[in-house]
Amino acid sequence: MEGIKYSDDSAEDFGKIIRGRSLESPAHSLRRRILSVDYEDEEEPGDYAGEPAMPETPKELHFWARRLADLWLISALALQLYTYLFSGVRWFLKFIRLVAFTIILLPGFSQMVLFYFFSPRLQRSIPFGTKPRNRLDVYLPRKKWRRRGPCPVVIYVTGGCWTIGYKAWGALFGRRLSQRGVLVFCLDYRNFPQGSCMDMLQDINTGITWVLANLHLYGGDPEEVFLVGQSAGGHLTSLALLAQALQHEEASSPSSSSLASSNKEAVEMTEEERKSTRRPIREINTKPPTPTTVLGGSPTWDPRHLKGFVGVSGAYNLVTLSDHLHKRGLYRNLFASIMTGPKGTPMLAELSPSLVADTQLTPAAAAMLPPMLILHGDADKSVPIKNAREYILALYKAGIPQSKCILKEYVGKTHTQPIIEDPMRGGRDEMMDEVLKMIKGGRECVNVQFAMMPSVLIDVATWICPF
Repeated sequence: MEGIKYSDDSAEDFGKIIRGRSLESPAHSLRRRILSVDYEDEEEPGDYAGEPAMPETPKELHFWARRLADLWLISALALQLYTYLFSGVRWFLKFIRLVAFTIILLPGFSQMVLFYFFSPRLQRSIPFGTKPRNRLDVYLPRKKWRRRGPCPVVIYVTGGCWTIGYKAWGALFGRRLSQRGVLVFCLDYRNFPQGSCMDMLQDINTGITWVLANLHLYGGDPEEVFLVGQSAGGHLTSLALLAQALQHEEASSPSSSSLASSNKEAVEMTEEERKSTRRPIREINTKPPTPTTVLGGSPTWDPRHLKGFVGVSGAYNLVTLSDHLHKRGLYRNLFASIMTGPKGTPMLAELSPSLVADTQLTPAAAAMLPPMLILHGDADKSVPIKNAREYILALYKAGIPQSKCILKEYVGKTHTQPIIEDPMRGGRDEMMDEVLKMIKGGRECVNVQFAMMPSVLIDVATWICPF
């Protein structure tokens, strides 16, 4: 068992970002800049002593313009959501509690705001598609990890009740993972009412495809790619993963079919056999995408490129969850409007990972799935833990062995504690340790964090939190 103790980042000097222009190709220039920048978080006293002040250039003005644009986007989304959702008393009360939750945790959130807008280790709002909000943030590992070679990669999709999600919500998780040598890509996606669930799935599939094709430019290891989704992000990534496995099973090559000649052989396919049947990453941008016939599977990417999946507080059965959320203020008609299919009709069952796994997942498709870890708090009031238990049972029913699909229940944890309150409290960050354990092949990890704010304030915020 290994323990690591360190001091968290403070606001970082964005002056370290490489300046100047290059005659190299965009891809090689990007890679050179990433690999040459010093990513260390803490500055030595006097690092820039005596350096003359740099005059504002158009490039620096553009730097600030992008940050103001992000602030405007967050404000506009909040206003749009307010006008659409807060027509009922329950939503209004939850909004008041959310505001109080945010104010109480402001000392911790302010640290993340400084990191998010000024860290040289964070490359923000990189486009991965042509649709609105097709942007991602890249959390670059510290220099000491870069010297060791290609870094493992985590593709992270945040939550937000399908309505208030934003890539910046992943800043705390992305920063801490990148401090441990992990290259993190945090995807943004359209939320309701800007888009339906089908639009969200399209954005996430597009983002994953882009990351698989470009991670090497950022020093990522294509053999060590992991997908992590939290809350609504857990629902969307689970559904996208199942859809890709189903449609690749339909279009499987003869070599992969021979490997899956029987149900037992298909499910017990070794990792090396699973890798041997996948489509090379180099072909992702050079061959036309395979036509998709599976709901939520466009554009296509090969799930065999993933080495693991982690779902945190995810929603896996929308049919049963609909009644529960209705009682909590997310009314059935609104929820049905979010979960519409290609023709605009509600498709709660078809967009439920548990029901897809239970009714559609074949042993051959299950063999294409990576090892899966489901993390869920048994005190989760937003998505009851029964949702996660049903999902695990459905995956077992499809023939996935228990060694490849694990549910870990957090005793006494709520919906937000694993991702917000616990990391701010200090001590052990269980969620991060579980992700690192999967990345390190099952080796136990215990990382001790310094507290970002007093525990008493965190306890009060947890009690007030509407989620």
